[in-house]
Amino acid sequence: MTEEELEEVIQEQRHVLVCLGFDNFEQYLRYKTNAVAGMIKYGDIFVQNLAYALEHADTKQAVKIINAFRNECTQHELLYRIDQAKKRAANV
Repeated sequence: MTEEELEEVIQEQRHVLVCLGFDNFEQYLRYKTNAVAGMIKYGDIFVQNLAYALEHADTKQAVKIINAFRNECTQHELLYRIDQAKKRAANV
């Protein structure tokens, strides 16, 4: 990876952190993954299609989707995390 490519990746990650308020890029990736899974599992057809768009969006487009539909993304991300916690608790 060249210095220019590395700088571009760093700028993308910085853009996510500034626009969405995450502490680090890994936190954003977990949020996005959980939001997509929750939107697909619990959402209506519009929210499911929004999830597919979010899943395939590049970083800048994903930031736009999350900002525009923050309530839906956050609600479904939380639903998915609750579902996963219940599954873990049942296995213990």
